[in-house]
Amino acid sequence: MSFPPSVLLLDDGELGDVRRLLDEIGVDFVHLRGASISDGLEPPRDLLLTTSRRAQTIPRATSPDGGVPVRVVVANEEAETLRERLRRDGVDFLVRRPVHSEALRLLVLRSLYRGPEKRRGIRVPFGVAVECRVGAIGTDAVLAELSTGGCRLVVPRTPQPLAPVGAGLVVTIPPSEDVAEPLSLYGTVLRTHEEDSDEVSLAIGFGDLDAAHEAALAQTLLRRAVGHNGSPSERREHPRRLFDETITALNREASSALVGRDVSLGGMRVDAHPDLKLGDELVLEIYGLANSEPSEVHATVVRDDGPDGFGLRFDHVTPELARRLEELVTVLPSIEPLGDGESAAMGTVLSRIIPES
Repeated sequence: MSFPPSVLLLDDGELGDVRRLLDEIGVDFVHLRGASISDGLEPPRDLLLTTSRRAQTIPRATSPDGGVPVRVVVANEEAETLRERLRRDGVDFLVRRPVHSEALRLLVLRSLYRGPEKRRGIRVPFGVAVECRVGAIGTDAVLAELSTGGCRLVVPRTPQPLAPVGAGLVVTIPPSEDVAEPLSLYGTVLRTHEEDSDEVSLAIGFGDLDAAHEAALAQTLLRRAVGHNGSPSERREHPRRLFDETITALNREASSALVGRDVSLGGMRVDAHPDLKLGDELVLEIYGLANSEPSEVHATVVRDDGPDGFGLRFDHVTPELARRLEELVTVLPSIEPLGDGESAAMGTVLSRIIPES
């Protein structure tokens, strides 16, 4: 895994469902819990997911690449003082439980999407034996996960830490049946976590790689991401296409997610989106209450407000749809944007653009 990762998840054990969601999406993320959370953490590249207790752990700041990550707090409690504190802390969204699982997924995807050309760092589970060397000391390790920016190793516990935070090490991945040479990568220990009484997990960041190591790492990821079926020539030919299809599918799903505001029977305002333009006709699934089915709505983009987003007009509103839309207006939203004040957050929904059949 790379650090800072695309997504950083901080909790004290309450956000297991959020972790499962991130695992399902396959995005590059780091999950820190309890005592493993320390002061001075760098912000993630794209998205911080945390609890109200941990919201102040990472001050509002730009990520190392100059972007401003989206900050989301997931909370069970409801209090006006909580909302105001989170707003002062620079939190972008407050997610109140219960929340529709698909709405939360759309929020995560939308927070990661920056346009059609954005590519994510994908983590790939490995579970293979590798060699880990710290200076002159070498040990066997298990490569649990690998991404373009780093990895997670599981090493035996030793009386003295093999590789404390800040230590440099070399990870050597053995050759596969169609690759003759092992791949050795230099990295730095960013985080450690005690897995159990016998093992320690190390989060390793690779830093900048030269072109040869970067290409070899990419090929290792591609082969693992799409499996090992077929002949060596087929594996060389197909991984890039299949990997690109995976990235394209994620981007397509992310680009379909819209954050809607000011919902009424006539329409709603949606946040700025790089793929929308005046006159577009859309079919949307709007997610409201946690246990309810989404509402299908036909809409037309009728207003372009620049950085403030777009105005959508709802078309062909049936009496049943009108009743469900009225429900959304009157209840406190499960996912509330905090940047524009409380009144602007009423009638907030997450929706998905349904592709044309």
